[in-house]
Amino acid sequence: MAPLVAPAVDLSILGLLLGIRYLALHGAPVDQLRPARRLLVLSSGMTLALNTADPLIAGDLGKAAFDAVGPVLLIGWAEVGPGLLHALATTATWSRS
Repeated sequence: MAPLVAPAVDLSILGLLLGIRYLALHGAPVDQLRPARRLLVLSSGMTLALNTADPLIAGDLGKAAFDAVGPVLLIGWAEVGPGLLHALATTATWSRS
């Protein structure tokens, strides 16, 4: 099942990352980014589940932990990224003036 669902989840994550980045760099307010960030966290959670389900069922905790690194980082960046991009864009504007 995972090979059928994974491409859709990956494309959703890619589209959301690009969209959030574009909006954050162009000064979109936090409430405008919130729905996209929620969907990104949901998609990241689905990626986490897809990556770790087989190793957990097989009892291979080391592989499950290794396979969880990417999705957990993605969840973290979904929370930190837009604010960081906005701060970087604002700082770049300050340095030009």
